[in-house]
Amino acid sequence: EEESHTYQEQLNTLATIYVNLERYDEALALYDRQIAIYKRLNKDYLTNYYYGEILVEKGQALAGSKRWDEAEAIYNEILIYAKTHEDLALENIYLYKGMSEELAHRFEDALESLLMTLSIQKAKEQDGAFAYVPTYSNIAMAYQGLGRYDLAIAYMDSALSVNQNSPTFQPDSLGKIAVLRWQVELINDKLELLKEYWNQSNDEQVLELAFRTVEEGNIIIDYARKILVSDESKLRIAEDFYQYALYFNVLGYDKSKDESFLWKALSFNENNKSFLLNSLINQHLLSDDPEYLSLLDKREEMKQMINTASAQGDIQNQYKYLALLDSVQLAVDRVIEYSHFRIIDKAWMKKNYQDKVVLSTHVGKEQLYFFLIQDH
Repeated sequence: EEESHTYQEQLNTLATIYVNLERYDEALALYDRQIAIYKRLNKDYLTNYYYGEILVEKGQALAGSKRWDEAEAIYNEILIYAKTHEDLALENIYLYKGMSEELAHRFEDALESLLMTLSIQKAKEQDGAFAYVPTYSNIAMAYQGLGRYDLAIAYMDSALSVNQNSPTFQPDSLGKIAVLRWQVELINDKLELLKEYWNQSNDEQVLELAFRTVEEGNIIIDYARKILVSDESKLRIAEDFYQYALYFNVLGYDKSKDESFLWKALSFNENNKSFLLNSLINQHLLSDDPEYLSLLDKREEMKQMINTASAQGDIQNQYKYLALLDSVQLAVDRVIEYSHFRIIDKAWMKKNYQDKVVLSTHVGKEQLYFFLIQDH
């Protein structure tokens, strides 16, 4: 079974997941297994797939593991191969090279590679295509690394615009998870960029832009509630957004003492908690619903099958059960109805917050805020 093309492709998929989780050493072990199998299956293994799918991704894992010299050697090898193979997608090679250079904090080199990607895409007349989203967002990150924040914001806005206008972007549809989730992640990246820019400049215009971005992001989060609760990683990007929203509204209150910022900050804090606990609350409300209980049983069965396959090293079935788990979770999400964002009113806040300390996870750090709500 391990000597199949399907198996080596599944190894590649799992390695990519580990890269996304920043578990680079584990990803490298899987890439090495895939390469060994691919070479055994293909006498002439020096193919576009080998260079353009396997090696290019292994280079990114090497960069993440702080092994830049090895990653650079791989990209040089790929580019030499590309000179005699015009059908290799060079824009994808330069994109991965640029992302790897960002991981290595080689931001000038990353910018050069990513602008090369953009140039190739434009030459192929891909204007407005979905493929531009990672290009624009990574160019933004390269400029951010260089401290050129105005350009970083411009390119991040381009990424958001292209993704928003993608034909697959349907915020009220459960079937468009990837695009909608990507929009939330891009908004979080922009808020991190604005946070860094604010700390460097104390520019009031940066703060105003952050407030507008939070409002835009909150609309997307409301659309996304049904699909962002299906696993921990999706919940995390929602939580990250609420932490940025809290950060900027607390900052607005600290600077202006305008209580409207305080209401919003506490509203985001409460909605974050209710959002993360929402599925538990609805589980209680639906405890007698036969359809819901049947789906929960099916979900637990799939989780057990995944654990069993993992313990046995059965990657093929592990991959199959993960796909089945996704479909079951989607059905669960359709049964549960999730509440929308609500602004906390003054009476509620006085009852729950007056003379109390508010503890919140605040963009990666625990912060204590003491809000004395005035009685007026």
